[in-house]
Amino acid sequence: MGAIKFMLKWVGIVLGLFCVLGIGIVIMSKINMEKERQDDAAMQKLIADKEVVSGMSPDQVREIWGTPDRVTQGIVHGVHVEHWIYAATPPKYDNGRYVGFREGKVVIITAEQPKP
Repeated sequence: MGAIKFMLKWVGIVLGLFCVLGIGIVIMSKINMEKERQDDAAMQKLIADKEVVSGMSPDQVREIWGTPDRVTQGIVHGVHVEHWIYAATPPKYDNGRYVGFREGKVVIITAEQPKP
């Protein structure tokens, strides 16, 4: 009888831990989903404002600046890099624009500010 009580006690403890862990996972998932929703909203505002920032994907940059005039790609120290060059497009830009990607995310942006 004592062994059965002991086993039931441990089964209860283990089930309790699983419940606590499960609730913690659900809460963290909801927190992560809310953060992703906020990040998506912030990114959509940047896209609407035509602003390219570090961390954007190539699709997001293409949505803002269009198709680049020239693309170069390569592997540097085992990391995929890509450079997008936008030729000068008067009258808005005098010296063109450049975006550098590493592993599919923007890491470098050079762009003269648009003329008023």
